[in-house]
Amino acid sequence: MFKILVIEDNADHFALIENTLLTAFKEGVKLYHAIKLAQGIETLEQQPFDICLCDLKYPDSPLDKTVEKLKQLNSSVPIIILTSLNSIEIAQDLLQHDIQDYLPKEELSPTLLYRICMHAIERKQQQLALEKRNEEMQTFCASLSHDFKGYLRRIPQIATLLRRDLSEHTTLSSKDLERFSMLENSTSAIRDLVDSLGKFLLIGHEETKSEPIDLSALFKKLETLIINTNEDNIQLKLDVANNLPTVIGNMSQLIILFHNLISNGIKYNKNSPSIHITSSIDKNQKQCKILVKDNGIGIEKLYFQQIFSPFRRLHNNHEYKGTGLGLSIVKRIIELHKGHIDIESEPGKGSTFIVYLPLYNSP
Repeated sequence: MFKILVIEDNADHFALIENTLLTAFKEGVKLYHAIKLAQGIETLEQQPFDICLCDLKYPDSPLDKTVEKLKQLNSSVPIIILTSLNSIEIAQDLLQHDIQDYLPKEELSPTLLYRICMHAIERKQQQLALEKRNEEMQTFCASLSHDFKGYLRRIPQIATLLRRDLSEHTTLSSKDLERFSMLENSTSAIRDLVDSLGKFLLIGHEETKSEPIDLSALFKKLETLIINTNEDNIQLKLDVANNLPTVIGNMSQLIILFHNLISNGIKYNKNSPSIHITSSIDKNQKQCKILVKDNGIGIEKLYFQQIFSPFRRLHNNHEYKGTGLGLSIVKRIIELHKGHIDIESEPGKGSTFIVYLPLYNSP
């Protein structure tokens, strides 16, 4: 017996849907009917259902408000949109926000409706199983990172005590001091690697909240962060408009993204680092274009794709310290935000990373 919720305000349409469902589900079906969206969402939150069929227009919720409410809805029940032919594009957009499928009312048939419902139920079950594994992965990574950091914190402490005790009994040679320095540097490098690896593993697996992000506010936070965390004489020029557009995404992840790009320009640099950030809006493509330009050592064209792979480094640790994860984290964040990244660079002439992010409310 399938338990199905139908949110539909038109009595004639509901009668058609009811008849089609009763014909489609030979195993039997128990129908629940809501004529308002608020009533349907409340019912969905209070009771378990196998599936929910939902219209897009209601007396208490016009089309635009219904779309926003469905995008924000977090339910374990698979939802199928029943729409008219002239709103298929809207329904397709909803597929990016946890709606399982859509079906034009004009194409309703028992066979098609049954197949779509069963596929939606199966996909939702797979999605929930994946979310559970992701949650377990997040817990595991957090626990592993915590344990590693605990041990790593002890190594410098023990090394400091050991050096002090030895200094009280003997005179340490320059070689001895160099070895202690190597121990401290190696511990610091491992700590950085654990931090970067934790970020890399969790991005895309942890539950992140997407919301409208004001890019102007983001870059102001980023400027403060860069200035406060770097002692070098860094020229950071944010040539971005005060009225930058809004994108949909996660503030923390976007800050990590641009912080990594700026840090790259600072790290891989033989000059006084100079970072110049500019932006533009492509209304035709409905995206924001952000350029992060540095005066660093540059990259040969044949390495443009390789640098975004995890642990792929073009220089050894003696030349430039790093974990080999910074740009792979950048790429993963951009992919999660449904954007893309390009690079323009030439050895000895710096690099320009070009980030494309979709504008908020783009269809």
